[in-house]
Amino acid sequence: LQNVAVREACPDVKTKRQYTSHCHRLKIEADAQVQQLKQRFVESGDIRLSYELMTLVKLRFLTIVKKETDEETEDCILPKDKTYVGHLRSVGVLTLSKTFNLAPFEHHLSTVKKSVAKASVDFIQAEASRIGSPDGDVIRRALSIVREVSGKEAQLPCFFQMEAVMRRSADEGLPILFKLRDSRVSPSIAQSFSVCSLFIPYTGLYKSAEDNLEQVSDNNPLLVIEFRSSSTQRGPAILSSIINVAGGGIEDVIRLTAAQHCQYTDCDSSSSIDLIRGISLTEKNYVVRLANIAHVLGFSNLNYTNACLEHVYCDTLGAQRMNG
Repeated sequence: LQNVAVREACPDVKTKRQYTSHCHRLKIEADAQVQQLKQRFVESGDIRLSYELMTLVKLRFLTIVKKETDEETEDCILPKDKTYVGHLRSVGVLTLSKTFNLAPFEHHLSTVKKSVAKASVDFIQAEASRIGSPDGDVIRRALSIVREVSGKEAQLPCFFQMEAVMRRSADEGLPILFKLRDSRVSPSIAQSFSVCSLFIPYTGLYKSAEDNLEQVSDNNPLLVIEFRSSSTQRGPAILSSIINVAGGGIEDVIRLTAAQHCQYTDCDSSSSIDLIRGISLTEKNYVVRLANIAHVLGFSNLNYTNACLEHVYCDTLGAQRMNG
């Protein structure tokens, strides 16, 4: 709609009524174009592309309206993401007066969040289906039951999501950028990350790529995993120490921190493992044991002397370099 509006910008569209009328006409035109696109996808048999494309558009929308804030506690600063539709004005998506009613976008925001959550669940479950047995069987069972709480987005358990993501990332040759920040410094400051180390998959596991950075181009997609730590160590020394304490591999760090993490957003970490369905008591006790070890060794939300999981997302190496 924005692209059409830019092409057909009308200088006399000043009032809310004129704007509404103008948008209504554009919507009719856009709907006709969408129907043509749908028909083309149906005729070509490529429906999946349109679904993925729409999901990416919705993700972009949610990124635009995200407002990053800090929450300061007694011993650390935590990142908090909120949504603020007013950002639509600041990025030039909407050219409206400050008094223009954005309430409809607030309603749309909730719908988009739920849609993206459902698409994310579908994506993780589809990727889990490609993991070989026997480990893949456990992961698939845990991810087969979606937690849906009234008014909330669909969710899958954190630990088994990370298991699926890590296995599939290694299978696809996707590098991991391990980032560790000082818990006493705001995460919005790029310099708060005292460690930014790249790992590449090797025979199903991950190894440091610091001596082979030329293997990864700036356009190479990668998995970014951010942690916080209260350790006073800095640089390569702390990374080596963290990996050794965890068990010898970057996968061990991720597995420990994911086990103690809140498995679902609507409950705390201490009780969330009990809510996981589809797995046996033995398998559930395994996650509980990892969570307990994580707390003792300093990989938990309460004891992060080594590392505590904060964010997992995709990016490119070049974009990460540009962002500091």
